[in-house]
Amino acid sequence: MVTLAPHAAELVAAAGGSHALAGVIRGTDHPTVAHQLPQVGDAWHIDRERLVQLKPDLIVAWLPDAVAPLRPLLEQLSIPVFVSAPTRAMQIPDQIEALGKLLGTETEARRQASRWRADWQALVDSTPSSPAVTVFLEVGRHPLYTLNRDDIANDVVQACGGKNVFADLPVVAPQVSLEAVLAAQPDIIVAAAAPGGDTAAAVRQFWQPLAPVLPAARDPVLIDPDTLFRPGPRLIEGAQQVCAALRGWHAANRTGPG
Repeated sequence: MVTLAPHAAELVAAAGGSHALAGVIRGTDHPTVAHQLPQVGDAWHIDRERLVQLKPDLIVAWLPDAVAPLRPLLEQLSIPVFVSAPTRAMQIPDQIEALGKLLGTETEARRQASRWRADWQALVDSTPSSPAVTVFLEVGRHPLYTLNRDDIANDVVQACGGKNVFADLPVVAPQVSLEAVLAAQPDIIVAAAAPGGDTAAAVRQFWQPLAPVLPAARDPVLIDPDTLFRPGPRLIEGAQQVCAALRGWHAANRTGPG
């Protein structure tokens, strides 16, 4: 297999197919074996010659626009394409099982998918029933971007008992003004930044001066974007962190079980 998206390699690995990975695109950092594999370009520009040299039995793609130019070549070489574009959290275990069938690793894939569903249900079951914690999802600061209900991260917020303050905007990844965020007064800011390092410091530097008018800005919740915005099996890790943050908010505000 050659995967044309980082999350696709993660799904293949979860399905028991790490051994079948022959090539990946730049930015693929999981599973560990991906660091030693040939790269066939990036999400938008695929090296056709390199791809053909790898002689894959299957391509696992994500963006239709990126794979469309390859279709004639892949049809000529009789290389099928599995499109993996989960937009809902529960599609992740479904795709693990589907890839397991293609790999002949159904037993491992079913095991991993079942564990994923159980972990997700455990999060839902541990969520305080009310009230909903309002959440601002920050995916970029210059300019300021967020996500609406059609992104997989919104499923995480809902599963954790939260309400995305910009869920109803018509664009999946809309640009919003700082004034709009201040007007929404979210209880929690979830920011795309792995804790520690320059990005985390930049997030805090941006938000903390606003704490007098937006209490959530005092301590934004930092989540590795690869575990929250990448539609792969590690979404459960980001979800666990978001749920922990929302439970902490409930405990601090004495609105639900801690």
